[in-house]
Amino acid sequence: MKAAISFLVLSVLFGYASLLPAAVIPKPYGLWVSIPLLFANTFAAFGLTMRINDGKLRSLADIAAALSDGKDLFLSWSIYMGSTTIIAGVIALLVRA
Repeated sequence: MKAAISFLVLSVLFGYASLLPAAVIPKPYGLWVSIPLLFANTFAAFGLTMRINDGKLRSLADIAAALSDGKDLFLSWSIYMGSTTIIAGVIALLVRA
């Protein structure tokens, strides 16, 4: 339950923080910055929640390590989604041919 509450709170806080560029930068460009930040902040919330759940979030070094874990999760997810998109595109091209 502690992990769910901490993930919810972190997601809301990071979500509002990532929408700030959309409020400051002119319309289409602010959204182009905010939407990738939403994805990155979700994985940062995952990393922090994992550390909170394990009870290992005690110093600034632990916060930096948690954010690094979130970055690694984000990069692996990005590679997975890119690969899935490329494979789906190749299959679609082969079906049309």
